[in-house]
Amino acid sequence: MRHRKGFSLIECVVAFSLIATTFAMVMAAMHGMARLNQRVREDLEKELALGRFAAQFRCDAHEALSCELEDTGKKPAAGVLRLTLSGERSVRYALGPRRIERVVRSGDRIQRRERYSLPASYVPAWKVDRERPLARASLVMEPETAGVQSPLRFEPLRVDAAVGLLRAASRSSKP
Repeated sequence: MRHRKGFSLIECVVAFSLIATTFAMVMAAMHGMARLNQRVREDLEKELALGRFAAQFRCDAHEALSCELEDTGKKPAAGVLRLTLSGERSVRYALGPRRIERVVRSGDRIQRRERYSLPASYVPAWKVDRERPLARASLVMEPETAGVQSPLRFEPLRVDAAVGLLRAASRSSKP
């Protein structure tokens, strides 16, 4: 009987196909992990932007002398919130598709413009409650339900700020 050296062609083809199948499964898993990583990064970035917005909005509202809602005539009627600060300064918050734009003006001149991104699954709207000693301005974000088939359940988000809180605190601290 003859002793053979090496592998037959069939053995090599089977080994290569097993290696290729394993490699394809690993690449598919890595691609899925990369997509998941990107989605998590985007969600985290939006959450951080929402946190920065909330802090800035509260600072502006606490410093404000008054606030008012402007009707832009666009749909949805979420509108624009304008905060009047001391001097000739004002801050305008405009809701756009998946973003909030903050514009700080001194008289007619724009001093600063910022944009904050919002989560895509929410519909934002401004609300002003004047029935308290200090008016309360709020950004209310309701989960978008029209045509959304998702196993995830989103809770409403709300960012509240008391308008004129710093002014009221300085008045109460004076003798």
